[in-house]
Amino acid sequence: MYSQIHISCIAIVVLGAMCAGADTITLKKEAYVKGPTVYLGDVADVAGDDAAFLRTIPISTAAVPGGMRRIDASLVLSKVKQAGVVTTDVELRGASRTTTKTLYLEITDGMIAEDLRQYINREMPWEPESTVVQIMSTAKRYTVGDGELEFRWQRNPQYAYLGQGTFRGEILVDGRSSLTFYVKANIETYEKVIVASRGVSRGESFNTGNTKMDVRALSSVKSGAYFSLADLKPMVSKGSIMAGQVITPRKVVKRQIIKRGQLIPVETTMGAMTIRAEAQALSSAAVGDILTCRNIQSKEELVGVVREDGVLVVE
Repeated sequence: MYSQIHISCIAIVVLGAMCAGADTITLKKEAYVKGPTVYLGDVADVAGDDAAFLRTIPISTAAVPGGMRRIDASLVLSKVKQAGVVTTDVELRGASRTTTKTLYLEITDGMIAEDLRQYINREMPWEPESTVVQIMSTAKRYTVGDGELEFRWQRNPQYAYLGQGTFRGEILVDGRSSLTFYVKANIETYEKVIVASRGVSRGESFNTGNTKMDVRALSSVKSGAYFSLADLKPMVSKGSIMAGQVITPRKVVKRQIIKRGQLIPVETTMGAMTIRAEAQALSSAAVGDILTCRNIQSKEELVGVVREDGVLVVE
């Protein structure tokens, strides 16, 4: 009799210990998840010796950001079993089904425009104070998963931050690419450029008497402009230029100081000695041009660079 009572007491103690050590999973009726994977710890309160491991068991993929997904208790139990857990050692409680809602961030037009504006101000070669940047509305609403948000931008390599251009935007959440989109922007910058203060005739040189500085939108002079009168010193007008017109590289040519057939001085250096001779130009040339000429005495052809004083320097 004593032995039977003793054995019964041991069985009760062991059973009590087993019950005390059992894991419990209490399924929530509703849960907010970050995604992209739903784990047991997201949808249930887990207690017991193996709670830390049980919480990490993947149950399902999350819905799209802002979306919902229902998960049945039977699926939860199945996933727990697939993870190698003996289901008889686990007690499943709570709701028979849980509704998961994926957390999200909403990307507004204002957020996109502000970040792109900052990018343009950093990257463009113009001064922000003299530049107008207009960001076109995307007319769309974007949602991404919850997390640390980062914008990345890329422009067409041929776009020079002038006029209208398209920028490729990429949104990263926690360092992972979430979506890409395109935004148009119009950039206008204003600079002081040289314009004709009066009509300039063909072949006329430029000076303070026929030019002035004026503020213009650079998008209106895509062929280029001059920002200093010193840059026009070796130039003359290629054709007639009307008063108020911007002086552009297309409207000027280098002043030719040597005519074809003209006899010109030639210099070449050999060590510390400078040798001078006279040669005949085989073509017309301006300052800085490479010119071929013929030595009057030896008939040898020489190639050099025209100096401002009209001397051909042969290396």
